Amino acid sequence: ILHIMATLTKQRMTVREFLVWAEAQTEGKYELVQGEIVRMAPERARHNLGKAEIWLVLRSAVRAAGLANIVYTDGMGVVIDDVTSRGPDAIVSASEHIDPDTMVIDDPLIVVEVVSPRDLAEDLEQKLAEYREAGIPLIWVIYPSTRTAHILRTGRQRSELGPAGVLDGEDILPGFSLPLADLFPPVEETA
Repeated sequence: ILHIMATLTKQRMTVREFLVWAEAQTEGKYELVQGEIVRMAPERARHNLGKAEIWLVLRSAVRAAGLANIVYTDGMGVVIDDVTSRGPDAIVSASEHIDPDTMVIDDPLIVVEVVSPRDLAEDLEQKLAEYREAGIPLIWVIYPSTRTAHILRTGRQRSELGPAGVLDGEDILPGFSLPLADLFPPVEETA
């Protein structure tokens, strides 16, 4: 999750208009939230490396389970409704094939949000509520600072996993299993 840096315009857009606009941008990351374009704040190396590790581990786990689902990094959008499109840190789609020119994933099974210390709790809760309203079956919220995760499954309460927990897809991705600790390799920090 990145902080919303600035609302760029008060002119409201639909997701379709936003995708045309976003394709013309040469730099920056954007989301459309309730019809307003918002620019995302630049991310720190820790967050970027965490997302990369999660994508790599997710892709490896999907392959090890013999599944054909596609795992995407951030940059791909998830359409919430006609006026909101979000960009999770990783997505596992239901599809085995995708239009290579698409900018949005229409069938996300899992979306992943990586929380950094700078993230605002209300921004996170709004995004999670939107994912649930959009019917996304499984939402992982990863907290690198505490090496924990919150898991939201359709029709169930949020569950929390500690460092020894195991992420799985239950009925969504049969055979998929991933120890949470695999998402947090040992990292030496410099003072």
